[in-house]
Amino acid sequence: MFNAGRFLAQKLEVCTLDHQINQVYVYFALAKVAMLLEAYKTARQCYEKFNALLVPSALQEEIELNSLLIKSKPFQDSEHIAHLCSRCLNVNQV
Repeated sequence: MFNAGRFLAQKLEVCTLDHQINQVYVYFALAKVAMLLEAYKTARQCYEKFNALLVPSALQEEIELNSLLIKSKPFQDSEHIAHLCSRCLNVNQV
């Protein structure tokens, strides 16, 4: 789920996808999964994206609370989340 969310978020940055995919829900899901996996840097980036998006009122309070909580966490992702490049064998950050 984490990698699928990262893929969708990256595709939303590069090109405009169909209007049936709501960016708010993609970033919301990715941020929640990132918090569970201790990928705090990724979650922080997702919550920063909400500043430029129109967030539904049903999610507004939860997003505001989680964005405050993420500020108390470290600025890097957990080491068990880092990806190993199969080509160059370097560790890539999320």
